[in-house]
Amino acid sequence: MCGRFALYSDIEVLSSRFKFSDLTGIYKSSGNVSPSERVLTVVDHSGRKAMMMKWGLIPYWAKDSKFGARMINARAETVDLKPAYREAFRSRRCLILADGFFEWARVNGRKSPYFIQLKSGMSFAFAGLWDTWLSPDSEQINTCTIVTCEPNELMSSIHSRMPVILDEAAETLWLNPEIRETNLLKDLMVPYPSDQLCASQVMIGDSDVNKQIDMFGIV
Repeated sequence: MCGRFALYSDIEVLSSRFKFSDLTGIYKSSGNVSPSERVLTVVDHSGRKAMMMKWGLIPYWAKDSKFGARMINARAETVDLKPAYREAFRSRRCLILADGFFEWARVNGRKSPYFIQLKSGMSFAFAGLWDTWLSPDSEQINTCTIVTCEPNELMSSIHSRMPVILDEAAETLWLNPEIRETNLLKDLMVPYPSDQLCASQVMIGDSDVNKQIDMFGIV
């Protein structure tokens, strides 16, 4: 799964890299993005637009917002079948922007966090799905989830899953609302090449994982 990630690049850099012009919401960089927080996404609405969305997908038909707490990740293998995801998979796909993500591995009997990023150090995009939920007081809430897949060779030593990371060509296909072919889209949801990623163990003496992340020096 992917339960924490980082996005600390300047909005101007992200706008240039991901080719969006408009931003809905207020962007705030963070070295420790948690579920339920607002994350920076890119959608295709007659052109690329950036939107801040709540991490944890709430399907439009959900009865309450608690649904989103367990919907931070969607498995690539079943994303076209699960009721919570299948409509979004067909027509509401997004990019979720990141500079790296955290995963926990068991080291000497204890869980230890690793920070995974591109070797280039550049920002990248997770494959995401999104939906709009109408709250009881008629507030429209945009929410999203990160698609995960089997791990690559690097990640398999850390965790049994990894987020789907898209290259630039795949980003364009993933965002295209006219593409609805399941097989084509599933071909995009594959492990990112190991040789383009690096993983660094967060070596902090504090046992509090949140403090470890905050002290990692990427905030």
